[in-house]
Amino acid sequence: MKAFDAFYYSFNPIVAPVVASSQPMAIAVRLFLCPLLGILQASSVIFNAFSFAPEVGIAVTGVFTSALLGLTYVAPTALGIRYLLRKGSVRRSVTSSLTKLSEGRRSRPPAGVSQ
Repeated sequence: MKAFDAFYYSFNPIVAPVVASSQPMAIAVRLFLCPLLGILQASSVIFNAFSFAPEVGIAVTGVFTSALLGLTYVAPTALGIRYLLRKGSVRRSVTSSLTKLSEGRRSRPPAGVSQ
């Protein structure tokens, strides 16, 4: 928690006015930070429970924290991207952009070659 506090307060004076000026931004920041703080607090409790074997505590805490962070932040993002790709709208957009990019490269000579 000390590392998080140091990190948070290092940029808080810059970000706080922006967040305070926008209610939707304040809600988004709270939705992002509340689970993180809960995970960090739980990780601290787990680490302290293994005070008799700090190496084991670090390993168990690392696995626990990584799993919860993944479930909380990575999994929803990955599922959202997967949903959009399966829906097809993003896939068509990416495919058409890549096609246009590759067609543009074919029509130009390679770099350093004059016509």
